[in-house]
Amino acid sequence: MDIKQAIFEEFKQLVAIDSESGNEQPFLEHLYNKFENEFGAECLYDKAGNLIMRVPGAAGKEPILLCCHGDTVKPGIGIEAVMAEDGNITSKGDTILAADDKAGIVEIIWAIRTAKEKGIELPPLEVVITFGEEVGLLGSTALDYSLLKARKGIVIDGGDLNEIVIGGPTHLVYEAQVLGKAAHAAHIPSEGINALKAAANAVATFTVGQVDHETVCNIGRFVCDVATNVIPEKVAIKGEVRSLDESKMLAHWETIKNAFNTEAAAMGATFEILEEKTHYKAYNLDEAHPLVEKLKVILTEMGYDVKAQRILGGTDAANFNTGGIATVVIGTGGKGAHSLTESVNINDMVKVVDILLELLPQL
Repeated sequence: MDIKQAIFEEFKQLVAIDSESGNEQPFLEHLYNKFENEFGAECLYDKAGNLIMRVPGAAGKEPILLCCHGDTVKPGIGIEAVMAEDGNITSKGDTILAADDKAGIVEIIWAIRTAKEKGIELPPLEVVITFGEEVGLLGSTALDYSLLKARKGIVIDGGDLNEIVIGGPTHLVYEAQVLGKAAHAAHIPSEGINALKAAANAVATFTVGQVDHETVCNIGRFVCDVATNVIPEKVAIKGEVRSLDESKMLAHWETIKNAFNTEAAAMGATFEILEEKTHYKAYNLDEAHPLVEKLKVILTEMGYDVKAQRILGGTDAANFNTGGIATVVIGTGGKGAHSLTESVNINDMVKVVDILLELLPQL
């Protein structure tokens, strides 16, 4: 069996193990046993439930973090991977593929396996498989960082192989409500205070969408469910603000709160924040960092037009950087994540293995 077919067979096996967010444990157990039996890894779970696998490496070298997440989005039950003649891998069409992020896990496995077979000396590896990444970076947020010695890390959880993610946003999520006063809309409208109108007036005064090149804002829930003859008493709101510059995020959040308070007060209504939570903090790794520079050289030599960039999406790298581990994100080669048309090409998976085999001995 050639390496492409072998990698596909392993990928097919892993995606067939269901691991939708909240139900990752059987999949994590499979990895625990594989790394312990094949690589002699010291495997453990932290108190939160993240899987940490310490793979022995060259004496005297500092350990390197490798991370993927073990959970998938829905529909992710009963996944069956199929590979076309051109090497493109998809599901049968009624589920996601789970290349996000099981392609990355397979790429790590094959980098370690190939190094072992070819006698390539790697540094000690701390392989972390997080849970709940798809529903808010739950695993890396709760991870016990005292169990890790690595000061440099690589998250394999992206798409295009020419991209190196070196920065991400501060992400704030809030739940709130505007409270007015219910009244019959036909008989006594003057006695009502329309919470919906107050909330709508507020939203009309601040930017939703692209605030600037570093900042975005969205409202995902704006609910008022009453009969048409009832003046709305309450509107439930859930939204978020993200920015690569935390001060900009905080400034726009103040604008949002002031808008709701002002417009509510103008109509005799009130604005209440029910929950306000920062999910993760902005980070920005210097392009001159040795990890980034080495990756850029390797990718350039492989023929890629390399882009080191900061993104507004959330990855486990945000929490690792906040936890003191300088971490980048590289792609798995996957495309169309979270969709029934998700795919990854076996040729790209082989390239990621090659990238890891070039990079890790240099660290």
